[in-house]
Amino acid sequence: MTLVARRVDFAVEKCPTCYGKSLCNETMSRLYVAPYPFDVVGVRKIDGEDEKSVIFVQEPFAHSGTRHVGSGIQSFFRCPTKRLERRIVALSDVNGNGDVTMKEKRTLATTLKADRESILLQLFPKAHGWPFLQYHGACGRVLVKEHGKHNLMYYVNESKDMRVWLAAQLLQIAFLLSDNNKNWAIYLPELRLDNFVLSDDGEVLAININNAIVVDAMNFASQPIHSKDEDPPLGDDIEFNATALCTGLHRDHNFIYMCRAVGRLLRSMATSSGNPLSDHVRDCMFYRSETTRIDAARRLYDYLISLLPSGEDSKFFK
Repeated sequence: MTLVARRVDFAVEKCPTCYGKSLCNETMSRLYVAPYPFDVVGVRKIDGEDEKSVIFVQEPFAHSGTRHVGSGIQSFFRCPTKRLERRIVALSDVNGNGDVTMKEKRTLATTLKADRESILLQLFPKAHGWPFLQYHGACGRVLVKEHGKHNLMYYVNESKDMRVWLAAQLLQIAFLLSDNNKNWAIYLPELRLDNFVLSDDGEVLAININNAIVVDAMNFASQPIHSKDEDPPLGDDIEFNATALCTGLHRDHNFIYMCRAVGRLLRSMATSSGNPLSDHVRDCMFYRSETTRIDAARRLYDYLISLLPSGEDSKFFK
């Protein structure tokens, strides 16, 4: 697909009330005269149209004046800490010298207000192992993010090996986001199959992460990951208890809903009682007082890995 100048309004002249200029110098000429270099291209305005392919986000929001960056951070992240605030503000430090100008702060404020996901994609980049889409950059009022291929609902009737491999990746994501050596916990509000995609390089990635809760786990690094003593109602609605998540009291949110997504993906394979896979899926999906939900997820993950063809990697399933 070729992108021509008349189809894109970068509105660079409206900066600093824009998303930034990180792509302007490198790719502006290619954007105008050549097929786009980052895969398939699609356009979405901030008013809520569905995302398509790689995303250009245009016309962010009607905004005048300067918004205080600190208040934007407080309202964006429900569990604010100084470490998190420093990381967000550092995104505006384009020169890397610690001197953030008022123009750069206004650009950050625009993005905090209009497109939270792009901030998260920069804070937790795919290149550092986080299971999210790649953020390519911005030019004026245009944001460019990676194209997410098919969501996982597309694969519910695929081969057993394919679904087992995808389910194992989903559980890996739950473990990574809940407990990692970076001491960040990220709790996702959308943990259904249609909120995960399979990338061209065979990775399962989370999408629609705008309302994720980011928690600085250094505040309670010595605490175990507790399980809730009851299951939330079955259904599509996902419940958040921000206070419990922020304080580390309950930290198994990702496992509760990821286990349900795995159960849906493996439904036709895990139906009969006494089937080891069925038992592991059931233990993962429903709380049992004699074990923790995290332990059940680990046992399910280990069992899924044992079912995969030995010696095969993700390329086998593409």
